[in-house]
Amino acid sequence: MYQKVVDLPNCVLKVQSNSNLDSVLGYGSRLNKKRSFLFISKLLGKHIPVTPKKLNSTYVTLAKLINPDIKEDRVLVIGMAETATGLGWGLFEHIVAKSKIYIHTTRVKLAQGHLTEFEEEHSHATEQYLYAPKSTKFDVNKINHIVIVDDEITTGNTVKNLIVQLNKVFKTPKISVVTLLNWSNYKKNYKIYALHEGTFSVKEKPSSTKDALVSSNTLNAKPVLKKLSNGYGRVGSFSFPAISKKNIERFKQFKNSRILLLGTGEFMYYAQVASRYFDESNILKIQSTSRSPVLIGGNIKSKISFKDNYYSDISNYLYNVICKKYDVVIIFSESKSKFDYLLHDQLREKFNEIIPIYV
Repeated sequence: MYQKVVDLPNCVLKVQSNSNLDSVLGYGSRLNKKRSFLFISKLLGKHIPVTPKKLNSTYVTLAKLINPDIKEDRVLVIGMAETATGLGWGLFEHIVAKSKIYIHTTRVKLAQGHLTEFEEEHSHATEQYLYAPKSTKFDVNKINHIVIVDDEITTGNTVKNLIVQLNKVFKTPKISVVTLLNWSNYKKNYKIYALHEGTFSVKEKPSSTKDALVSSNTLNAKPVLKKLSNGYGRVGSFSFPAISKKNIERFKQFKNSRILLLGTGEFMYYAQVASRYFDESNILKIQSTSRSPVLIGGNIKSKISFKDNYYSDISNYLYNVICKKYDVVIIFSESKSKFDYLLHDQLREKFNEIIPIYV
């Protein structure tokens, strides 16, 4: 039995599992009065850098868990924003089904009608939207299995809220959840496929920091008018878009370098696909920026902040990067922002070469 007591800046966690979680899980403190702790995956490439090989191995392992049960189904895979958008893509690429389509939920409001919306109640940004693909191949009446992908299931409330809305749109399809870690031990009307399971308890510390909530809501924000229906998952996709020949040739030029491939926010998976085109002499790591405000402490060793790509009044963060050693940092973004320099300049203070790539 794995047991661990974790002393964090604003709480103490006690964790139990039948698996040794040290190689897959770290811990942090949220700047959030609704939930003071954060489980930090060492497999995901969000708060902690990981190799492309480790990411791919995680995707393959998760797919093996669920593939036997979906091979005859017409499947919709839903990745949960923002942390599991890349995880959802990775699983989607490795599952085998009669037909499949991928959509990730989003906190970005688009200038088009959405399929449904739901609440992530504990989050720094509670609203989530699910947009419908603009394709005749997508038919809500033909989907018979929905697979929801999230990095971890704590209470199950967010998944429950999404399922309530999905059942208003789809004809009561079978629903499954795929996750790296499942902490919820109560009976549900859906099956959970998890790499690891466990239980935990939390004891709050008397601290002013846990009462501070950094709001990232966009409920009253104007829709993003930029064309983001580019096949990267926000409005659905049947396959990941091809990387341009220009970028592939650029990637191949690097030799014998320590390179960080940095995704931005929900735009995580491009870095994983791009990693396939680099010379084997390079040492590659993958990570992404985040909208989630987290305190220094636990497995969060460093932190910088800057502005969101789409909403200038929302802060973004990058964890555990400026304390590392890289020769090159390549930043992948969906579109340019006048605030990009806030991130780029901070990274230039630490690293030799910063390369922004807009897709």
